Amino acid sequence: MSTTASDHPATSPAHEREAAGPRSSGRRATRIGQGILIVLSAMCAVIGASTMFVDDPFEPTATTMIASFGMLAGAFGIGAALAAPRSLLARLSLCALPVFFAWHVVALGTWVPDAVLGAVSVVGVVLVVVGSRGGAAPVS
Repeated sequence: MSTTASDHPATSPAHEREAAGPRSSGRRATRIGQGILIVLSAMCAVIGASTMFVDDPFEPTATTMIASFGMLAGAFGIGAALAAPRSLLARLSLCALPVFFAWHVVALGTWVPDAVLGAVSVVGVVLVVVGSRGGAAPVS
């Protein structure tokens, strides 16, 4: 009689998930958070670059600065999101995105979409920070 790996309880998929434990769920949370932050950073870069191609009330030099800053911030955001699991400084720099959206809400009163994107970016930062610590945050 032959047995397969799934017949053996020590190698079943359920056992592998249990053996992986919080480390694998932390890795999953980190990856989801990174995905959220990469998408938001790429959106910032595209929106920044788009100011070069639409009628804007600003002077041409200001439009160029807005576009270059948006693209640079997007590139730094993507780099920080990718480096965050290995770097405390990168994890701290991820807080710039929620602060950016909060500043837009305060300064411009743009609740939609900035407040929504700010909330999504907070979720992304929390997932990356908690996931890179190896699981759920300790309860005090």
